[in-house]
Amino acid sequence: MKYIALLLLLLAIAGCGRFKSTESVIALEGVTLIDGSGGAPKEDAVIIIRNGHIESVARVNEIVIPKNAVRMNLAGKTVIPGLIDSHAHVERWAAQRYIAWGVTTVRDLHGDMDSILALRNDMNLGSILGPRMFTAGAMIDGIPRPIPMRPVSRAPSRPGAPSTSTSSRASITSRCTPRSRRHCCAR
Repeated sequence: MKYIALLLLLLAIAGCGRFKSTESVIALEGVTLIDGSGGAPKEDAVIIIRNGHIESVARVNEIVIPKNAVRMNLAGKTVIPGLIDSHAHVERWAAQRYIAWGVTTVRDLHGDMDSILALRNDMNLGSILGPRMFTAGAMIDGIPRPIPMRPVSRAPSRPGAPSTSTSSRASITSRCTPRSRRHCCAR
């Protein structure tokens, strides 16, 4: 009987951890909020974030802050919506920097498909800290590039520095098609 009671007690203690609240609540208090709607900034605001999502926004003393919330006094600070970088070439080493810069969403325009899709999955699933990521896929310019790059023709910035010669400019110009000439071969 003693062993059964001890076993039941141990099972009850072990089971208590399963019902423990994993809910995360953060209250950002006293901020100036620019919500991006075009209205005036909201002074002395409170933002309630539950499980990583904004639940409510109100002025201080107009909202009840949950008792289990981690309260952060940010008086004098300004909160803006997350920024979107819609023209990015995302690298794994820069993922956390986007967050530090306030960029919460990026659109990668070109990358090695295997590595960029793996990076997108890692960031979107939370395996690494970074912004939400969308990918455009492989670059569709083709190989070789249909429009050659225009050479830079400048006088040397210092004695002995190379400059673009007339013969190299003529070589590139001769490869331009009539359609692409206006883009790459303007003089």
